[in-house]
Amino acid sequence: MSTRFQFNKGPLFDGGSPRDMSLVAYEPGIYLAETTQRFIPGTRYITWDGRVFKYSLATGTVGGGRLAYHKADVATYGVAYTTVGDTQVAGDRQITIDTQTFVEDVLAGGLVLLYGADYTYVQQRGIIGNDAVSGTTVTINLDAPLITGITEDSTGIEVQPNPYRYIGIVETYGSCSGLPCTRATSGQFFWQQTWGMCNVEPGMTIGASSLDRQLVTGYGAGAVYYHDTTHAITDQCQHAGYILDSGNAPVPFVMLQISI
Repeated sequence: MSTRFQFNKGPLFDGGSPRDMSLVAYEPGIYLAETTQRFIPGTRYITWDGRVFKYSLATGTVGGGRLAYHKADVATYGVAYTTVGDTQVAGDRQITIDTQTFVEDVLAGGLVLLYGADYTYVQQRGIIGNDAVSGTTVTINLDAPLITGITEDSTGIEVQPNPYRYIGIVETYGSCSGLPCTRATSGQFFWQQTWGMCNVEPGMTIGASSLDRQLVTGYGAGAVYYHDTTHAITDQCQHAGYILDSGNAPVPFVMLQISI
């Protein structure tokens, strides 16, 4: 179990000059999809002009010019409400939860929520790592110490898994996570853009009117739509950004505004 992140967590910065990032003939960099993990999911790469990319892991096939979706369901990949397994005192950086099954460090980059029975004191901590367990007590290392003690079988706990470790396509509900830089299949690590200028496939003609400035997305296979009563209320409720074209031609270049 890791007491510090086992992979680079960034942020990574572009020096402002085009360059390859390895010793091979050329390096696709953020345009590479591979099964080898190189960073903590959620690691940021920031270019000179402020575009932001997040390192991610695909749970299904993503790409093709459409936005991908967060699939980090708490009940499936994290821990739904339960109580802590052991009493800990202020200053401790470890907590335990009974009867869990996790691969080692799969929770790294996630978030722990701790609160007492009366909900009057809440502590949120990032997760550095966890041990590997199968149906037994899991130990989680926190990124900062507890400020107040927690009590076995009394203090409530929920665990949000790393949201960038579970990226796929929408099925029922889901929020868009970013625009994949390349096509990635289940089990591949890849980069997705979450902020800045890019092209996203539109679900309708956008930019044909001076009123079509704000873009929304949601339950629509990763496409973007202009903000109106249909697409902002019924099925496209997530802000995605705004269109860059200053004329009245349907040019689908956008300023993406999902996550910095």
